Amino acid sequence: MYAPEDRKAMLVAMRKDIVDRLESAKADLDAVDRLIAVQEDMSPPLTPATVDEVRQAAVEILNDHGDKMHRRDILSEMTERGVHVGGRVPVNNLGSVLSRFGDVFESHGQGVWGLKSWKTPSPANTTRTPLIEGSEERRTFGESLTLRQRHGNPIAVN
Repeated sequence: MYAPEDRKAMLVAMRKDIVDRLESAKADLDAVDRLIAVQEDMSPPLTPATVDEVRQAAVEILNDHGDKMHRRDILSEMTERGVHVGGRVPVNNLGSVLSRFGDVFESHGQGVWGLKSWKTPSPANTTRTPLIEGSEERRTFGESLTLRQRHGNPIAVN
């Protein structure tokens, strides 16, 4: 048998081993609890909207805004309204959808879009003015004539 001092040392060592294992188990338990909390806070992954849903949302947003908008701003508004445009670069995907529906949307360059229905000039805004004095050519108010230089760079004449 063991001497009383040896038994006490052995029991102290056993106790220390149990305490160490309990502390390790407690740390593992805390980590699992944190993972569970994070999992509960996570919302389900967003399902990308269909092309038609994106088109319809863009029409509504542009109509509500009443003026042309940059596609970043359209995308931001879509996100606020719960319409998720999927893909690695959603703003590019939105631009693709807008350009696909050329009968609905009109590009104003540099990522700015409007509705084609806004473009219809009313007869009251139509005037006929000569482009060059003495010329018989005429144009509609708001239109611009583009002349091309030798290198193909456009010059707008208003």
